[in-house]
Amino acid sequence: MSEHKKTFGKYLATLAIVIVTGLLLDGGINYFIDPYGIFGQNSLGIYTSQDRHTKPPLYQQGNFNAVLLGNSKPGMIPTEKVKGYNVFNASFGGATPEELYYFADHYIDSGDVAILMLDFWSFRETEPLKPDPFQPPGFTETLDHIFSIQSLDDSIKTIRRNLQGSDPTFARNGAFIANRWFVQKSTPNPVMAEREFNKHAEWFKDFAVLPERMTYLAQLAEFLHGRGMVAIVVFTPMHEQSLELIEDADIQPVVDQWKADVKALFPYTIDLMDSKYSKPDKFFAADPTHFLPQTGVDMLNHDVLPVLQPPMRRDELATEPELSVD
Repeated sequence: MSEHKKTFGKYLATLAIVIVTGLLLDGGINYFIDPYGIFGQNSLGIYTSQDRHTKPPLYQQGNFNAVLLGNSKPGMIPTEKVKGYNVFNASFGGATPEELYYFADHYIDSGDVAILMLDFWSFRETEPLKPDPFQPPGFTETLDHIFSIQSLDDSIKTIRRNLQGSDPTFARNGAFIANRWFVQKSTPNPVMAEREFNKHAEWFKDFAVLPERMTYLAQLAEFLHGRGMVAIVVFTPMHEQSLELIEDADIQPVVDQWKADVKALFPYTIDLMDSKYSKPDKFFAADPTHFLPQTGVDMLNHDVLPVLQPPMRRDELATEPELSVD
């Protein structure tokens, strides 16, 4: 063998060793730091915002007897403050009814109570149906979580932010706890608030419900019933100025019909959409789309879960009229 071939062979061997060592180091860091919590190894906290990746394993690793389902509005409720139940916050940014069904179908095996905080805008026909984001990871996806550069970047971010003493993005019960975001949105900013209201006005124009989304909601109702869980629907509060925009858009009849259709699926509903929780001080000053975390805690403790004290049988719930809180 020529000297040139020997040199080339040593180069290839060295390259292979470097690549294998790099992959093992990358994989080892991603597995033991576990930035998404999917391997059960994470001890530093969840610092990624990828809620659809991180919340399923958090739910599976906990011992919860109640689950809160919804979009980002209830996503910030610190459910450790909810009385009487160990509640997991299974709320996802921009979640639609089909996504809530997918999560339940894959991960909810048992429990006492399911609280569905619903927003009529999540049922809009202008948003195409979403594919299932909660499929348990297959072999290829698991390898990607172990060896990908994105996972390594999130692992490094997890280490860095933990060493800095930063709060995680999600609590172990699924609640969003980004305190810096809370401070920013709690600071009065008329320009940002008006921008949100302008978005609402655009959203409400020609609003219509996508029928397939009601079908998924019906499947979710049937699924929860089959798991022996008491399901309570809450129509989430809206800022009083947003309620005025609904009137301006002349879509109140459509919203009322949506409510009636939901009530037909879930015999027990609590309508907080236009209630004492619609006052401006119940919302972030710079983000009138989202109510304050404490507002959510108050709703659950004072207006939602008390209906289960003492626990009500399903046949009692089936005859109970819906509630509106003024």
